Formats: sequence, structure tokens, C-alpha cells
Amino acid sequence: MLLSACSSSDDGPGLGADDSGTTDSGTTEPEQFTSCEVVTTDQLNETGGVIRTQLPADLSEPGSQIVLQTLPEGQIVSFDALSGVFDFTPGASRLSSHVSYRIEDADNAVLATHEHRLVVQPVRIMPLGDSITAGVEFFDGSVDLPPMPERVGYRQFLFDRLMANGYPIDFQGQGGQSAGAAAGLADPENNGYPGVDIDFLNGKLVELLTEDPVDIILLHIGTNNTPADAAGIDLWLDQLDVWEATNQPVIALVATIVPKRDVVKNDQVNLFNADLRQRIQARTADRVFLVEQNLAVSVDDISSEQIGLHPSAGGYQKMADTWFDALIDSGALTKCQ
Repeated sequence: MLLSACSSSDDGPGLGADDSGTTDSGTTEPEQFTSCEVVTTDQLNETGGVIRTQLPADLSEPGSQIVLQTLPEGQIVSFDALSGVFDFTPGASRLSSHVSYRIEDADNAVLATHEHRLVVQPVRIMPLGDSITAGVEFFDGSVDLPPMPERVGYRQFLFDRLMANGYPIDFQGQGGQSAGAAAGLADPENNGYPGVDIDFLNGKLVELLTEDPVDIILLHIGTNNTPADAAGIDLWLDQLDVWEATNQPVIALVATIVPKRDVVKNDQVNLFNADLRQRIQARTADRVFLVEQNLAVSVDDISSEQIGLHPSAGGYQKMADTWFDALIDSGALTKCQ
């Protein structure tokens, strides 16, 4: 657990306060503290899904106690205001959550305020899409290459970079879609279905989320049968909203699709992406973020296959870097510093 303290005078005197941290009336401003604690799924399994911790606080003042203010999603099992011992069953989401509280003395004067962050790891991520998500790099006219056990696509680059930067994740996907273990991908699960379009994913979304409830989805779809607009992704997001209403929050990172080498087909890609950008921008009430894979991956990053659809290894590296930046910039992943 990490604990840091920052009094109100750290950033210079505030309104009505002098350099000593006291107000014009002579009262001392309460200190403000922040702290962070990592909770692993292994720990949750050992405790029956209960987070057991002691909220950090200085309770040395006679009669002092903790007063809870805001709680994360979930249920309090037990709480001792005099010691800070806190048993809590979190909600279904593994995204970062916060407990806010204050320390009061026997006369109910506020001595300090706290913000304690709980980070459950690993975060569950579903790579979702077609053969580009699965990791196909080449189509020779009859067979998608490499063979499934060796397909890593962007997923290995992304997994390795997240882990190296202290963001433990757990890729989720149907068993039959696992790909990349033979090439050294430590977590090969994914939901990349070669040849499919958004209509297929719309018919499968509830099944996938019921089988594998996740915290984040990485969606790249539209390369096959590229439609004139992105209405199908709007429908997919509507279904996700319905599922979230009775289950848990999910962050959706929706990508513009990568270029095609054929000039005429790439014009259709550009129309699709332009409409997708407008639709994502309009969804202000959702936790959905646009990821500009089309700007990150150029036509030169598409493999030399005849159909000109799948990224090369270098193209997949660029996709992975773009997903990584989007995950961090969106705030979807957090860690204790």
C-alpha cells in the first residue's frame, strides 16, 4: 500500500490562510491524504471475494475516529471506525475505485481527509473483431497465415508492453479463438473471428459477455464487407448499454479500421471511418473512446498479400502502441505509483 500526505499549505497559502496553514480565524486546515492499494484476484479468491484492508489514518488523537463519506460500487461487510479495519465486497467491475473519508476528533472537528484508491488486478480485456484481431498477417489465396497457434497480431506486442509497464491484464475470449501460444504469447485468448463483420458481432455480444464478463473491450471491426456507414457499431454500443444496465460497467475502445491497399476499397474505408468518428463523438453519455488505428497504420504497413487487408508485423506493432496509448489516455487502466 502506498500512502502520501499533502497538506493544504503544500501548494502555497490558500484563500484566507497564512504560510502556517491556518485560516484568518486561527483554525488549522485539515491535512489531505491520498493512498493506493493493489488487490489481486488471487487475494479475492482466498477471502471469498472480500477486500480486507485497514484504511490508513492517524487515530492517535484521543476519541478520534473514521467517518466514511463516499464508497465504491459494492457492499460493506464490516467496518470499525476506531481502527479503520474495512471489509468490502467490490462490484463486478475490476476498474479502479475510491473510498473517501475523514478523521474526526471527539468533538467532531475534522483532523484530516483521505482518498484511498483500490485497484483490482489483473484487469480483464476482450480483444474483439475479425482476422486482424485474431492475428492473420497474410492470405495466400486459400489459407490464412500464420496457422492459428502462431497468430499473435497486435496482441502479443500489447500484452508484453502492458505487463512491462506495470499494468497486469487478463485477455478474455472463447476457447476456440485462442491463438498465439505457440509463438510465445503468454495469454492467447481473444475474440477475433476471421471473415466476420459487425452483424456477426452484434448477434454474439451478449453470449460473449455472459461467458466472459470483462472490464474493457478493444473493438476493431468493419474491414470485411465494409459498409457505407457505422450504424452497426452504434447498434453494438446500444446492446452494450443494455448489458451494462443489469451487469457491470464496461469501457469500450472502438477503433477506426486500418487502410486497404486497393485505392477504391480504401475510399470506402475512409467513408466508414468518417462516419464512425461522428457517431462516437455523439455518444457523450457512454464510456466509449475512439482509437485512431487508421491514422497509426498506413498502407505501407499492410502485408504484401494479394487481398491487401492484413497488417504486417510492423503494422501490428503500430496497432499495439496505439491501443496502449489509448488505454492509458482514457484512464481505463490505473496503477498505484
